[in-house]
Amino acid sequence: MGEMDRKLSKQSCSSDKGEPHVSRRDAIKGGTMFAAALMTGYGGGVIATASAATAANADPYPFPDLSGKTITFVDYGGAGARAMEEAYTRPFAEGTKVTILHDAPFEPAKVKAQVEANQVTWDVVNGDPLTSISFCHDGLLEPLDPSLLEGIDPKYHSGTCVVPVDTYASVLAYDSSKFADNPPASWADYFDTKKYPGKRGMWTAIYLNQLEIALLGDGVAPADLYPLDIDRAIAKLDSIKGDIVFYDSLSQSQEQMVAQSVVMSNAAAQRARAATDNGAPFKPVWNQAVLAWECYGIPKGSPNKEAAVELLKYMATPEAQSRVAGLLGMGSTSKNPVPVANLSANQQLWLPSTENTKDAVTMNPEWWATHYDEAVAKFTAWIAG
Repeated sequence: MGEMDRKLSKQSCSSDKGEPHVSRRDAIKGGTMFAAALMTGYGGGVIATASAATAANADPYPFPDLSGKTITFVDYGGAGARAMEEAYTRPFAEGTKVTILHDAPFEPAKVKAQVEANQVTWDVVNGDPLTSISFCHDGLLEPLDPSLLEGIDPKYHSGTCVVPVDTYASVLAYDSSKFADNPPASWADYFDTKKYPGKRGMWTAIYLNQLEIALLGDGVAPADLYPLDIDRAIAKLDSIKGDIVFYDSLSQSQEQMVAQSVVMSNAAAQRARAATDNGAPFKPVWNQAVLAWECYGIPKGSPNKEAAVELLKYMATPEAQSRVAGLLGMGSTSKNPVPVANLSANQQLWLPSTENTKDAVTMNPEWWATHYDEAVAKFTAWIAG
């Protein structure tokens, strides 16, 4: 976890105006590394204990018979991979009799190399929306039948080659022991150091939507957020730079909250919940939380495409997605998500559920895929200045 976080903090500032694919390549690298950092090192571990095997036995899903077929499933490894196995691949394998091989970590360069060499060995791969849009554009993923997305909330659609399956959020986490009587209610309060004095936590990597929260804190309406005004966002961030305690890793953000060295943090909800498990008296502000999500697709030329499509169909179901929510504290991309059972009150508090995220903002991956270079360069220069 620490090594991945450290790599994330060293963001590239280079930009080559002569090559239109540079931004997309860097966006792929950055978005993928953030997802990897979040999933492989999730400090809270598994948060529910329901058996996926039991769920499979009672699963009403009409599993096809895939006896004799094999699927190689690729993700980031770690705690996230174990949860994906319990929620998705193990029940699917038991229901269909397919053999599923797990591989990790997902690396965009390997997908590209396999497809270009016409030697594809991966059948289902994990990715963030930026990677998904770019890969689909470049012909590295199989186009999917639109019917696979019929049950997915359109705000999570990420091109025509992937199925979005689970969500995570960046939230304003605040010290409830400091602001019990008048808690913050929006990102405007994060930037109001007179009304809410104290240090603020913020990641040195740009992947927790710092530009979005700065603009929201500056009064931009969620509906008017994109295209992001990068310079305005940087100016807003600069207005409280003296009160920001930067963290270089997601694990360090947890440590800040546990030590109460900050009174608020721009935090990954999963990580903040893990901090509360270790005694941090923090609570979330779900108003204006920024949502992102994970996607799964099939590399172009997969030798097991038909079986892989069946797995994606299963992963798109709200019942299967609810198990990931229970295991990792992630939300569902379904239009009609299934409530997650057996969670404590604190787990429910930090879950990006439909109720909690009713006033959240959805990240725009198309904008980021196009403007990643400029955003990272200016954000990194601001931190260093």
